[in-house]
Amino acid sequence: MVKNKKIWIAVGVFLLTVFVSSCNRAVTGEQTDVVVDETEVESALMETAHEHTPWDAIRENEVAPTCEDEGWYDAVVYCSSCGDELSRAKKIIAAVGHWYENRFCIDCGVEQPSEGLTFVVCGDGTCFVTGRGNCIDERIVIPSVSPQGVKVTGINDYAFAGCEGLVSVYIPDSVTLLGIGVFEDCPDLESVRLPSGLYSLPDALFKNCRRLKDVAIPAGVKVIGREAFWECVAFEHLVIPSSVFYIYADAFMNFSSVGGTIRFENRFNWWCFDQSGAAVRDFDLSDEAKNVLYIAFMFSDCNWARAQQ
Repeated sequence: MVKNKKIWIAVGVFLLTVFVSSCNRAVTGEQTDVVVDETEVESALMETAHEHTPWDAIRENEVAPTCEDEGWYDAVVYCSSCGDELSRAKKIIAAVGHWYENRFCIDCGVEQPSEGLTFVVCGDGTCFVTGRGNCIDERIVIPSVSPQGVKVTGINDYAFAGCEGLVSVYIPDSVTLLGIGVFEDCPDLESVRLPSGLYSLPDALFKNCRRLKDVAIPAGVKVIGREAFWECVAFEHLVIPSSVFYIYADAFMNFSSVGGTIRFENRFNWWCFDQSGAAVRDFDLSDEAKNVLYIAFMFSDCNWARAQQ
């Protein structure tokens, strides 16, 4: 076991003091004087000092890397003689990367991103998806990092508009911004997984996607843009999360031809306004008997706003 240097020095000083006391004691009556030679003490302290001999660095506080995220550890060097810490440095462990089989990673289960999509670099270490490119996948999986190693944070206006044969899209949580009309007029689109960090659903996001029926609006979305779900006639139900406080006119115009319902998580303090800005009425959705579930979204040609508490 390695002893602490400071403890040994203290013990040495104590023993030296006792030794000197026993050899330099002068007794006069009941008075005892201890004479300590400071030169000898200093010499003894110098003898206890030593040059540190470093051990090989060891790992402490290690966090293992994942397929996509880096890991790290503290590389710590101790003295092999006294055990003092001589240095500490944080070291990064590179992400291990995905290993795909049949389009899914065998380690984390994430689906393999689609190839052939086009991107534009934003100049701030991020990039946006600009289009389908030469990707022919029916199910498009947008990557969180582009093939060039740049973080994907957005999708440009009309990036997938009018794409025939596109059935479903997975958007990773790295994406926080969607452009206008990203999926407008996609005749075969049935489902889209939206990322969790969106602030708003932009204008015409799913306009005229007549087969679309599987979308969950993420909790945290605050605004739903004009014509966002216009002519989305295949929906059977949709939930407006409690975070939403403004819905632009025509967002749900002709929503659902199958008697679909829209349910508001927050049912209080809603008002709707016509195109001139005049208040049409306020809604008390607290009582289920008063149509908490709205068929095909009543007053969809109005702007809806919820008073903030």
